[in-house]
Amino acid sequence: MYIAFELSKSKWKLGVMIAGSEKMSRYTIGGGDLAALTARLVAARTKAERSGKPVRFVSCYEAGFDGTGCIAG
Repeated sequence: MYIAFELSKSKWKLGVMIAGSEKMSRYTIGGGDLAALTARLVAARTKAERSGKPVRFVSCYEAGFDGTGCIAG
């Protein structure tokens, strides 16, 4: 599962793409709302697990507010 974060103080944008899918799902949550972020990731993981294959998260995000850099892990 691929996850992309765009973070700002007021809102976080989250892109989620499940391996094998042709479409990325996009979500907006309040900046710093860890409960909403966790709920989105749990829902995405549950959907990905339906394939019966192990689920691995790969993420990238902005390294700073100016949008420079990307870190994947």
